[in-house]
Amino acid sequence: MKKMQKFSVLISVLFLLTSVGLFTSCDLLLGKAKDSVEKIETEIIDEALAKMGDNFISSYVDADTDSITLPKTIPGYESVRLSWTSSNEAIINPATGAVTHNEGTDVDEVNLTATLSYDKKTRTKVYTVEVEQKSPDILGKAYAAMADDLIPTLVTGESITLPKTVPGYSDVTITWTSSDDSIIKASTGAVTHQAGTGDDEVTLTATLTYEGKTKTKEYTVKVPQADKELTDEEILEAAKSEVVINYTGENFREEVAIPETITVHGKTVAVSVAFAAGSAGASFTTNGNNVLIEKDLIEQTAKLNISLSYNGDFVTKEVSIEVPAVTEIIYYHYDNSTGEIFGTEIFTNNPSTKTFIKEKSWTGYDDSGAEYSYELLENYKIRVTTTKIKSRGKWSTLEAMAEEYTSLYSEMINLMNNPPSTYSELYETAKAIYLSNAGEGASYMSEEEFLEMLGASKDDDAATQAAVIQTYMAAYYAAMGLSEDYTIDDLIADEIEDLLSRYPKNAVYTYRFWDKRNYTKAYPNGVEINFEYQFDNTKPWYNQLGSFYYYDYDKNSSFRIYPRTSYIYINSTEYKGKWDKKHTVFTATYDANEKPLSSPFSITVTDNKDGTVTISGGILTASVNLAFQGYELD
Repeated sequence: MKKMQKFSVLISVLFLLTSVGLFTSCDLLLGKAKDSVEKIETEIIDEALAKMGDNFISSYVDADTDSITLPKTIPGYESVRLSWTSSNEAIINPATGAVTHNEGTDVDEVNLTATLSYDKKTRTKVYTVEVEQKSPDILGKAYAAMADDLIPTLVTGESITLPKTVPGYSDVTITWTSSDDSIIKASTGAVTHQAGTGDDEVTLTATLTYEGKTKTKEYTVKVPQADKELTDEEILEAAKSEVVINYTGENFREEVAIPETITVHGKTVAVSVAFAAGSAGASFTTNGNNVLIEKDLIEQTAKLNISLSYNGDFVTKEVSIEVPAVTEIIYYHYDNSTGEIFGTEIFTNNPSTKTFIKEKSWTGYDDSGAEYSYELLENYKIRVTTTKIKSRGKWSTLEAMAEEYTSLYSEMINLMNNPPSTYSELYETAKAIYLSNAGEGASYMSEEEFLEMLGASKDDDAATQAAVIQTYMAAYYAAMGLSEDYTIDDLIADEIEDLLSRYPKNAVYTYRFWDKRNYTKAYPNGVEINFEYQFDNTKPWYNQLGSFYYYDYDKNSSFRIYPRTSYIYINSTEYKGKWDKKHTVFTATYDANEKPLSSPFSITVTDNKDGTVTISGGILTASVNLAFQGYELD
């Protein structure tokens, strides 16, 4: 009813505009009517937003549900338009509500943002939806991996190898039965060649079993009789069947040796190896008949062309090697004196969701880390976006961290605008602000230490306390760099921009696996991975994730500047100061020990847009070009 009354007021206002022009100032009426409309529209959209409670959409989608309802309107507020966006459209499609479940036993979190629109006003509300992952169809995948040439089609020897597990699916067992156990014994693989000059055919049935479920697949094998003379074609076919690729996928790097010759009934067949077109790359190399295979961040298929030749004839066998992705890399930090582990770095990769996590855990410190989504590019380059941050042992999104920053500064500015009247009140307020943002296990200075910092005494009278607090607040205000020209809103905006700029968003890195086989104690996986940010010429120099430097060891001169920080290095000496808003001028006012410089100076930075900047002015005798060096991904 209330909403209908508001619509009636809107209509009345519009009617008023068209009927009272003869009696009053049209401009005045227009102004008042506009204010009324603005107010009513604001109330309508805010009321509609309030109707969207936490249960407006489902917060959990189980593995058997393939869609979620995303309403286009709000009951009772049909004139307010509603649209949706998804933080991960591969999992929840915001246009249709279709849900795609990743494989696994965990849940994926997706943020769905509802945007309410009414006239020119908008509001947003974010819902976090947990999507249960589906258990992968291991049996079906194992069955698909049972290649048609898993066992030989022609057997000339005295035995045949019948695998007990599916390659790449060690939890799936295989049992075999034979249509003629007297020729091929299923339990042992022993082969008996019958008398005669012809061939016998045997059907071998593989039964795959996983968690009580089964699938079967049949193979037809030709077994030449004892007195048969093999043709050249059969010799090649038999040799082809004996080519075995012993790749386990257990290690980051494996070398598979393929024999250069195979002997069939006393006949020598030559063997050569090459990668099939489109599969060769830095991860797969050959040295003669030795094939070196390295894993990558995603699953790969290495296709080999194996050529066999005999008596002028040849045959080619294409072999596919499924190379699993690197899913975990661990590095332990040891105390050299005690041998104890004091820190751990863990890299965890989920190739199905194209995300990885880097976490650090140090004795006596809160755990930290970050989660990233990624897209693999060519030549070992990767496009990375930060999705979550682990700080003080807690995971949160960048948006949530930005809100924490805003909340922190709001608390501080409230403290400055409404200062307490006593030392004790100031201490308790400052302590509460610090501890609420410092995380679990944090501690704050004692009240005695706090008074010592103020240069005050608990016995000071009320007037003295008020004066000291006022002086402290003024100093605090100045320390934050606030002024009439630089308000708390400016500070919050800059701090949030600085926060977000530290974490990659669609940033390109190169990555490289370092072989650590000789350090198995520190690197139990035998390898480490390194990411280095690549200069992006579409961004200004101060938004690059790295530093700009110059070294000349012969002249003992070095320069380095770090974007968006309050210090620079000139000839290895640190100077502290402040950038202007355009990051073109740095004014140095303090030395490394926070002591004021007797002669402050300013350095001008010119962005050359090519991975270099030029610094000049101040205490420099000549301009210097600095080159970019990208940060490693934490």
